[in-house]
Amino acid sequence: MIWKIFARLPKGSEDYAAECYRSGVIAVGFDEVGDLNKFASREELKAKCAKLYRKQSIGQIAGVLWNFRSSVKDGDMVICPDRKSGRFYLGRILSKKVFYDRSPLDGKCWFTHRRKVRWERILTSDEIRVPFGGYQTVSAVSGDPVKPRWQH
Repeated sequence: MIWKIFARLPKGSEDYAAECYRSGVIAVGFDEVGDLNKFASREELKAKCAKLYRKQSIGQIAGVLWNFRSSVKDGDMVICPDRKSGRFYLGRILSKKVFYDRSPLDGKCWFTHRRKVRWERILTSDEIRVPFGGYQTVSAVSGDPVKPRWQH
């Protein structure tokens, strides 16, 4: 499986793809929820989100976090777009479960929900088939998002 995961705040305010790349992880926010491993079900996570976030965002936030916790698997591929540089970091997930870490990535990113990644390549926009994945923070990619080298 290939996942597109944004490591950024909504509406383009901050992008932490480079910090994730340098730290060997992929990370998502919504830190107030706490450690995702303590939730036994998506419904339990959604109930927690209902206490923290606006009603119209609850399902979306719970879906993002549950996918990051339960659908993304050890060995899956991840593409993390970096809006600042126009690059796309491509790597392989190395952790069986999400870990919760409050220390800042590279001194800048405070996203606490993390998975270890072995970053394998940095791609340019010319090497990516667009569109790929959705606009959600965590979304599955259908097909091969990377163009064959002879098409660049």
